Amino acid sequence: MKVELTPLGNNFNKVQVGHITLWFSYKTCVAFKLPGDSPVVHENIWGPTTGRHLAQIDGHDKSGRLSAAEFEKALSQAMEKEK
Repeated sequence: MKVELTPLGNNFNKVQVGHITLWFSYKTCVAFKLPGDSPVVHENIWGPTTGRHLAQIDGHDKSGRLSAAEFEKALSQAMEKEK
């Protein structure tokens, strides 16, 4: 499985693992995307820097952001699809 890291800015990275794209703010996964789908984005529970990272992913559209529990469930399901 191919893994590719792309630095996007200060403490902001995109990691491609197989077919799934993961975005990390600092060391926390804050969003992911499967091919053909829109990004799934965690609501901001951290601070202004992570908020800027999230805005870069979803274009400031906070309406689709998921709670921590919803995000973890969706990410787990996406990772299962990658196996």
